[in-house]
Amino acid sequence: QPGALTSDLQRHGTRLVYDDVESVVRWTLGDVLTLAEGFQTSLPLAGIMVQRSYGLLRPHQSVRPTGRQSFVLRRPSTVEVLVNGQLVRRVRLDPGPYSLSDFPTTYGANDVRLNITDDTGRTETLRFNLFFDQDQLTAGRSEFALHAGLKAPRPRGGINYTNEWAASGYYRRGISEQVTLGVNAQAEAGTSVGGLEAIWVTPFGILAGQAAISRSSGTTGVAGIATFQRDFPWAQGWGGTLNLTAELWTNRFTAPETSTVEVPFKQRIGASYSQSFGEALYAAIDVQHSSRMGDGPDPFMIRGSVGWRLTPDINLAGDFFHQRNVSSAGNESGARLILTVRLGGRSSVQSSYDTAYGTSRLSYQRSEGEGVGAYSAGADLEHSASGTNANGNLSYTSNRAEFALSHLSSFGKRFELPRDARTNIRAAASLAFADGAVAFGRPVQDSFAIVTAHESLGGAEVVVDPTEENYTAATDSIGPALKPNLSSYSESTVAIAAPDAPIGIDLGRGSYRLFPPYRSGYRFQVGSEYSISASGRLLGLDGQPLALTAGEATELAKPERGTISVFTNAAGRFGLYGLRPGRWRIEMLTEPALSYSLEVPEGTGEVLNVGDLKPNSEAR
Repeated sequence: QPGALTSDLQRHGTRLVYDDVESVVRWTLGDVLTLAEGFQTSLPLAGIMVQRSYGLLRPHQSVRPTGRQSFVLRRPSTVEVLVNGQLVRRVRLDPGPYSLSDFPTTYGANDVRLNITDDTGRTETLRFNLFFDQDQLTAGRSEFALHAGLKAPRPRGGINYTNEWAASGYYRRGISEQVTLGVNAQAEAGTSVGGLEAIWVTPFGILAGQAAISRSSGTTGVAGIATFQRDFPWAQGWGGTLNLTAELWTNRFTAPETSTVEVPFKQRIGASYSQSFGEALYAAIDVQHSSRMGDGPDPFMIRGSVGWRLTPDINLAGDFFHQRNVSSAGNESGARLILTVRLGGRSSVQSSYDTAYGTSRLSYQRSEGEGVGAYSAGADLEHSASGTNANGNLSYTSNRAEFALSHLSSFGKRFELPRDARTNIRAAASLAFADGAVAFGRPVQDSFAIVTAHESLGGAEVVVDPTEENYTAATDSIGPALKPNLSSYSESTVAIAAPDAPIGIDLGRGSYRLFPPYRSGYRFQVGSEYSISASGRLLGLDGQPLALTAGEATELAKPERGTISVFTNAAGRFGLYGLRPGRWRIEMLTEPALSYSLEVPEGTGEVLNVGDLKPNSEAR
């Protein structure tokens, strides 16, 4: 990062990872970030981590929810706040720790998502749900994690290693098909916290709870949360979901790396109910009441939302709220209306107005294709009493790199010169190597495959995962193709084609089924030197054509490669496919057996006519 306030080059972490797939255990040594369970905090450590997570090593079996209350930005980032699926705020933030309490618009919302794009263009989506996800385990299945090492905070300048110890861990197990229990603990010098977790699936719904007790500087604190969830499935798109939650905190509750947990309430209760009325209409209501930790009136909030699909291409949604004592404004009420119009299958226009903040927004979004040649473009215009913001973005996927252009301008009330204007241009690529092959292509996030083209293809293009409209990657003058998006421990198929290859060339397997391990690389070669076809006629001991007979051809220099089947027609003529220059032996299944020698000279073209072949010696 040239010109940064700290060093231009920063190392963000180095790890040695070993996966015991059979036992579903991952061992990690190096720079790790602890996994927070219950009321724990996420700690950066230099040490060891032992983890069992079905979401990582068996992703088709389990998906793990993300965190609950806080997150950390490693780089300057643009954060979009979505409440119940609707964009309500976009803000530029510096690196550092943040909490949901930093975004007042998220108060009381039962579904908050943050779309984070850092200054390198990397994106991440975090989900926070007031009614925490109940992650049930089947009977006898367990998940756990243990972290231990020295604290290694990661400020803006990189990793800062200390001599202060810390440890963290949790264990969860399915006791039966209805009950899952768990314990967790976390400690550093002077501070510790321990917790319990329980999930009980009843005929009436799912009951879940978490409780924790902390000890710091001789003081003790407690915290707990309990939830109830029930679905009411009806027929033909009708159904509802009920969520209830209650929280309890004491002002002396602490956790490692914090002086106090960033929740200013000693009690908080909430209820949420959503209902769909067929496929075109839905409604929801969310109520929450809190008791402040300190002095001041208690906050209360009620929020309602409704959505109506007017036509297959037009959707109207509304979000209405009333809150008391949530912010310094006292009592507040407002509504947000959103109209979305789809312009065909690739683009849409959305307009919205928020009465609470006096904000109106008009946005356009278009996306086209997948793989090479895909692009997306968007524009956003937002106006409020404080000024106007204009944003635009464009991204394009090429065979060798990803490109993106984004611009943000912030104007005053009268559209004077921008108070703040930022333009970012990004190009991202990876250099990958596997089994002696090197490829340059789009960014690799996990596992990948390199596809090389043999010289027998004569420079013909090889495409990966071709469809009628596009493909994932292709060979060209730069070199092999790079498929960058294989997911570890998930089965996938890599399809290969070479439409312009010479006729008769053996391309090999047209597809490969893979089950990639963590951060793995594959190499596939399309075409080979075994690309020559030979034809001729076989004669018997009497000099007559050897008619309607089967046999096998073997390469003398590499017999372990196997044999090629040979058949003659009524005239004794045969055809062989998949040869290379060198000496070959043909053995025909006659009685007695007959053997023939076949020489394929260097420089032979695609087809070799060998004429008449006579047996090598007397029949044996």
